[in-house]
Amino acid sequence: MSRNAKILIFSLILIFSIYNKNVNGGLFDNFKDNSTSNTSTKTPKKNSSTKAKKNKPSLPILNQSNQFDIDSPDYTSVPKSGHSPYDAYFGKGVYHQTDNSIVITAPNKTHVVFVVVDTYSKKRIRNEFIRKGETFTMTKIPYGTYDYMYFTGRNWSNSVLINNGSVRGGFKDYKSFNKNDYNEDQMEFKRGYYGSYTIRLTQTIGGNLETKSTSESDFFN
Repeated sequence: MSRNAKILIFSLILIFSIYNKNVNGGLFDNFKDNSTSNTSTKTPKKNSSTKAKKNKPSLPILNQSNQFDIDSPDYTSVPKSGHSPYDAYFGKGVYHQTDNSIVITAPNKTHVVFVVVDTYSKKRIRNEFIRKGETFTMTKIPYGTYDYMYFTGRNWSNSVLINNGSVRGGFKDYKSFNKNDYNEDQMEFKRGYYGSYTIRLTQTIGGNLETKSTSESDFFN
């Protein structure tokens, strides 16, 4: 990618709220954060938080001459948010009877396929398409520790072949594959608690997550 194409920088902002189910026989709010805060906590301990990191994870940026999405205006060819385009490849999503959730907001100019990966088994337990600028909530996330990967782009086609022809369906333009970089940016859901992570992909500088680009083959490994 040319340096001229790197005009804007995407950032990720992670907010994690976690609640203790059994404190004095009632529901105890262990940590709260509102949508404008860059503070996060990753462990279900009272009054525990970690200082937000500042970083500049990079994604391919649209050329200034082509700022408007050229997807079909009526979105007939674009999957709805919440569609799982790669169930045939990864298997159907894994759902447990929990109150755990992950809330993802897509960038304003590119759609995203967000994949949740079990840290230890490496199984892709969810793959969800999220339209540009929309927010989608993954519910009933099983207890465990998870990494995440995401595939962004424009002009989705259900017939295009990717990953050396082994996968059907994908973006035709501005394709990018990314994943979380550090262990501390993993998502953890501990038994005895329930929590919700919020991840925003925004066109701003700064954020509190480290991400790195990855390959198409790694995404579908």
